[in-house]
Amino acid sequence: MEEAVEAARGRAPRLLQTLRGDVAAPAHYLAFNVWLCRLVGLLPRPGQPLWATVQPLVWSCLLLHLMCELVDIALNIADVQQLGKNLPISSLVGGSWYRLSYFTMRRDAYWRLVSKVGESFHRGAPGRMRRWLRRSRGFTLAYFVYGTIVCLFWLGHPLLLQQTTHTMFTSSNSTNRSRMSETAEFPSGAWYPFDVRERRVYGAVYGFQCLALYFAAMLIMVTDIMFITLMLLACGQFEELGDKLRHCWEIATTRALSRAGTTPERELQKVLAHCVRYHDMLLGIVGDIEDLHWTSMLVNFVLQLIILSFLAFEATASADLTNPLKGTNLLMYLVMAIFQLFLLCSCGDRLMEAEEMVARAAYESQWFDAPQGAKRSLSIIVMRARLPQRVTVGKVVGLNLVTFSETLSRAFSYFTVLRQIRTSN
Repeated sequence: MEEAVEAARGRAPRLLQTLRGDVAAPAHYLAFNVWLCRLVGLLPRPGQPLWATVQPLVWSCLLLHLMCELVDIALNIADVQQLGKNLPISSLVGGSWYRLSYFTMRRDAYWRLVSKVGESFHRGAPGRMRRWLRRSRGFTLAYFVYGTIVCLFWLGHPLLLQQTTHTMFTSSNSTNRSRMSETAEFPSGAWYPFDVRERRVYGAVYGFQCLALYFAAMLIMVTDIMFITLMLLACGQFEELGDKLRHCWEIATTRALSRAGTTPERELQKVLAHCVRYHDMLLGIVGDIEDLHWTSMLVNFVLQLIILSFLAFEATASADLTNPLKGTNLLMYLVMAIFQLFLLCSCGDRLMEAEEMVARAAYESQWFDAPQGAKRSLSIIVMRARLPQRVTVGKVVGLNLVTFSETLSRAFSYFTVLRQIRTSN
């Protein structure tokens, strides 16, 4: 018993250590993100069948609920008001099911990317990487905490709504069992081939929906958090490279003074040769991030257009908004959708700036006093940095704040069309 208590006490510090990240050990930068992925069935621990069973259970749960939602949408396809209630949640479930399927199929590429970060990233200046680690953890906590609050409030608001109106149960004349009232709601609209108004059936279906929607929300957040962390850590590494280029002469002079039989010019060429290889490696990692995420980003942005436009339509057109719980629920989900897009696009902007700073740092070095070979290395870095490796949305547009503003503008246009359709009807 005492051993179990001691083991439980030891898990909390280890979890906090994983969350903070060890700035001196790049192999541990993504440990917390990998732990989160395993909770939802991604990146299972090799050799442990318990982790491997999570993925098929989550996948089946999401698929079953998605099919019930799609049938309900097909039955109400002509009702714009009903679509406004159903599509935001069915889009979330569909997007999460796609991500789980896609990243499971590309599990080996996912593992290679995570391993490459641990093997190839440099520790660099502790203060610099600590700043980027803290920034990524800050985004992680803000995103995860607020997303969890939104998810739990969405799951619980139908029960709160019925409790405040005192219309949860009605008595059945044919049986002694209580039935749910006709106004009783579920967290999401779905069709089932049986009567869900009987009390026990309602509780079972409600619990199943809560499980499916919770896994859907967690999958979206966990994969986004991994992507955000990868992008910000890459920014830190580009900043480290730029600092090394900016002070390449000082580094070469220090090495020449500490080593016999060499000169600052010779050491400078070695430093710059290393910088060229390191720059190429960082661009390769950004290319791997792009290759792994461009399809999921395309699906995510298309679904976010649906979510934003229909959420705004529901928030302004629903007759149920006399109850503050309903309005608060829709508003929290709308803010969460915008916040997610902003985080992703902001990280894309930061990465582009970090890549372009490498060319500026190379120019700010004392290149005019460098030997010819060093000048060629610097020119290679400058020319390569002028064509940065972008992370895109479906290889169509770049992931940046311009795309964020255009997405919001397009979502508002769709919302206006929905309002016109409702007015004409």
